[in-house]
Parts: sequence; structure tokens; C-alpha cells
Amino acid sequence: MRRKFFIYFNILIIVSSISATAQDRLLDLAQQYVETGDFEKAIVVYDQIYKEGSSNEKIFPGYYPLLLKFNRSKDAEKYLQQLIKSSSDPLPYQIDQLLLHEQLNGAEKTTKEWDKFYQNLARDRNQTLKASTLLLYKEQTTRAKELLIASRKKNSEQGLYAAELGSIYLKTNEYQKGIDEFLLAMENEPEKSEEYRNYLQNVLTTPEQMDLLEITLIEKVQKYPEKELYSDLIIWLYIQQKSFDKAFVQVKALEKRNNFFRGSRLMELGGIAFENQDYEVALQVFQYVEREFPNTPNYFIAKRFIIQTREEQVKREYPVDKNKIHLLINDYKALTQASGPNNLVNTSEAKISMALLYAFYLDQHDTAIAILDEVIATSVYDLRMKNKAKVNLGDIYLLKGEPWESTLIYSQVEKDMKEDPLGHEAKLRNAKLYYYKGEFELAQEQLDVLKMATSREISNDAIQLSLLIQDNTGLDTTTDAMMAYAAIDLSIFRHHYAEALVASDSLLVKFPGHSLTDEVYWLEYVVYRQIGKPTQALQQLEKINLTYSQDLWGDDAMFYTGDLYEKELKDPTKAMASYEKVLLNFPGSTFSVEARKRYRRLRGDKL
Repeated sequence: MRRKFFIYFNILIIVSSISATAQDRLLDLAQQYVETGDFEKAIVVYDQIYKEGSSNEKIFPGYYPLLLKFNRSKDAEKYLQQLIKSSSDPLPYQIDQLLLHEQLNGAEKTTKEWDKFYQNLARDRNQTLKASTLLLYKEQTTRAKELLIASRKKNSEQGLYAAELGSIYLKTNEYQKGIDEFLLAMENEPEKSEEYRNYLQNVLTTPEQMDLLEITLIEKVQKYPEKELYSDLIIWLYIQQKSFDKAFVQVKALEKRNNFFRGSRLMELGGIAFENQDYEVALQVFQYVEREFPNTPNYFIAKRFIIQTREEQVKREYPVDKNKIHLLINDYKALTQASGPNNLVNTSEAKISMALLYAFYLDQHDTAIAILDEVIATSVYDLRMKNKAKVNLGDIYLLKGEPWESTLIYSQVEKDMKEDPLGHEAKLRNAKLYYYKGEFELAQEQLDVLKMATSREISNDAIQLSLLIQDNTGLDTTTDAMMAYAAIDLSIFRHHYAEALVASDSLLVKFPGHSLTDEVYWLEYVVYRQIGKPTQALQQLEKINLTYSQDLWGDDAMFYTGDLYEKELKDPTKAMASYEKVLLNFPGSTFSVEARKRYRRLRGDKL
């Protein structure tokens, strides 16, 4: 005790000898004591600064907590009162004073003080929002909520602070109230609808929470069918959940209420379903547009997408039925005749699709080339269509085994469409050509540029190929394995499946345990599935699942294991088990939403 007295005495001597101009150094000393845990020394210094009175607001962050720590509540009250009177911004100190009174006297005895505080702020919206933010920072969630509700009542505005209240409700797990408030916020601030919608998507993370949002939106749509906001929201929700069939019902209703769209909202939905490979729903959507909007610009577009959708379905029936390919070509021919020269874009798109079928599935390369040359010749005034046909023409020359023609054509497109995604696509094709030929440095130069492409799909493809090359050439003294792998990849592109399987088996024998092993297994899965051998395809996936589940193809392999069991091996139980593993082992996977949807459907849930 005697020693402690001398410490205090010595500090006081030091403090008293320091002039007012040295306040900052004194404050630094106090803060150093706090940082080192010498709180008794720190509060002595703070007391002295406080008595001098020149930096009372400046010392608050360090001084006030120490007053509470040493149970000097009267001093704390006096200090707060002085700051409330002298500060140009007394609000934070008023809140601390109320919290101090609540700590000393209990919540019940300070109820009136809080009510008075709420009412005094109620008319000043900026101060109310500032106070609520301060309360939330101090983890006084209930008080922040009470303040906002009191101000709302005082101002008689139902939607006031809706987003702020919604955020609080969601943080306190009051999901229904939170959803209701955010819907109210979207009504009042339509310009912020997307921002609030994205917030809900980030916060509502469980299926149960999303179900609650769905139920709420259904009720709103039924109660207020004239409000497009709710229709847009429920369509957005279903698209996020990849429930395109439900979205179709809502978009149909929206189109019926608003003739202005003339099928355009349906075409947009059909395109999204198509891109997400839900061809069944996409086909229903496009057929509906064809039937219900015959005298609109969307009519012939819908007819073309009907054929394209059926084409994708045919190409995913393994092995591909060539008779169905012939039927698709006949449908495209009929469409080009019906569309005629007045609908040149639609006709050209149909011809490009027809050419690719001839080339990739019937091996009629010259027929395909002739069709694309015709599209190029008739697209004199449509630079984009002309170059789209050229990119596909380059692919067919590569398929035919003439890569020098391909690179020439790709380079022409690059030059014509420099800053356009189509130009980037051509550059990516050229990079793949270098990769196929084993010229990996040249491929990397092209890919490095494409990593910054505006198209996310092109950028992702460039990054993926770049990483493949980088990961499998940097550690080896030679690039022999990578060159062999690239040659297999090219064989698959050219549909030379038997050749690809022989080469892949040879690579695995020649380079056992190589970092490319899981990549080779994946290519073998692709080949076996294409040629209609699901059992062998499954064996390749199981090799990845067993040994390489944490590598690049881990989530892909597990998802497509379920896909194989569901579609070709007809074992729904094992398919469910695989989809469940995707959800449990790869929660961040891009396959998670689809895996959950399929799992629930196979389980018999009402979707």
C-alpha cells in the first residue's frame, strides 16, 4: 500500500509539472498505460487531464470506461453531464448517460427517461438515425428498435425507417417482421429495390427463411395484383432458386395484366431457364410465346429457340441419336423458309445452328462450311452476325483438321471486333489453338489478356485454362504430360472419342501420379458419357470422388455422379445421396442450388 502511494505521488508530481501545451504527450502516456494494462496509473493521468479541463472530450474514449471499471459512477455521471453541456454534439453522451442510469437503477426505473429521449428526438430524423446507429454500435438493439418505432409513430409515417428496422429485425431473428419491413422499404424507395433485394438474399440463407419470403410474396401478389413490385420480386426469387416452372406461372400472369411486354418477359425467362439447362421449362415458355404472341417480333425468335432447346435435349441423350439430328436440321430449314429475308437475323441464327449440327454430329464439314459462307455473305450490314458466323467457321475448320485456317479466321474476328465480347471469344479460340499445339507460353500470353475480359464467362474460361497450364507445366522439367493432355482435349473437341480414350490410358500409364491425373479422369468421364457408357463414366467420377474430392473437379464429380444415377442408371436413392454430399461437402459450390432442388424433388417434396 505504501509503495502504491508513492507511485501515485510520483505520477502527480510528473503531471503537475507538465504545462498545458504538453497535453497530447500526457494523453499518449495515459493511453500507453491502458495498452499495457496499467489501468491504475492510467486513471491517475486521466484525472489530472480532466481537472485541467482543456481536453475533456478528447479523453472520453479512454477515461470514461476506466471510471466505470473502478466503480466511480458519481464521477462518471458528473463527467457525462459536463460533456452534454459543453459538446457541440451531445447525443453520444446523452445515450451513455441513459445507459449509466439504467445500469445503476435498473431498466424499469429508467423507462420514462428513455421515452422522453425518444420523444425529444422523434421529429429530427437525422438525429434519430444517428442515435439508432450509436445504440446498435453499443449492442443496444432493443433500444435502437424502440427509438425508430417511436419516431415512426410520432411522424405518422408507416414506411419511415423501414430498411433500418428491417435490418434490426433480421439480426434478432424476427424474420417475418424483417421481410415485411424490407418490402415496405422497396415500396417507398423503388430506386433502392435492387439493393434491398440483394440484402435479403445475403441474409436469408436457409431454405426455411427463403420459404418464408416466398409465402409472404405470394400473399402480397394475391392481395395486390396490380403492384408490379411484388410480381417482380417473386419472379426474381424463383429465378434465384432455379424454380423456373414457378417463375413461368408468375410471368404468364404478369404478361396477361400488362400487354406492353408482348412476350418479352417470357422470352427473358425462357432464356434464363435455357442458360441454366432447364430445357423442359424453357421449351414450355417458348412454345407458350409462339402460341400466344403470333403477331409480335418474338414469334419467330420463340420458334427458333424451341428448336434450339430441343437440340440441347437431343445432345444430352447419350449417345446422340443421329435421326433426331436430321429432324432438327429439317426444322431449322423450315424456320429459315418461314422467316425469310425480312427476318434476316433469325434466319442467320438458324443457319448457324444448322451448320454446327451438320459439322459436329453428321461429319458433313463441307456442307456446314457452305452454309456459314452464305451467312457471312448475306451479313454485309451486320458486322456482329458476320463475325459470329466466322467464329463458328473457324471451329469447323479445326474440327476438319485444318487449324491454320482456323487461326486465320479467328484473327480476322479479333481485328474486326477488338473491344467486343465476340472479339474476346475469338482470342480465346486462338489461345486454345496454341494450347492444343503445345505452345503453352503463347497460349498464356493470350489468356493473360482475356482474364480481364468484360464477359465473365470468357474471363472465367481464360482463368481456368491458364491455371491448368500453369499448374501442370511449372513443376515438371518437361511439358510432355501437358502436351499429351492437350492432344486428348483436342481429340474430344473433334469427337474422336476412341482415339481420346487410347491416349488418356497411355498418359496415365506413362505419367503415374501426375498432377493431371484427376483432369484425365474427368475427360474420360466426358467421353464415356458421350458414347453412352454410363457405368464406365461413373467409374471415372468415383476415382475423383475417392482420391481427388478436394481438388478442382471435386464438386463437379459429385454432382454429376448424382446426375448419372438419376438420369441414366435410374437409381434415385444413390442420386439423392450424391446430391446430399454436394450440399454437405461443397456448400459454396455453384451446383448447390440445383443439387438441393433435385434432392428435394427426389425426396418427394412439393416444390
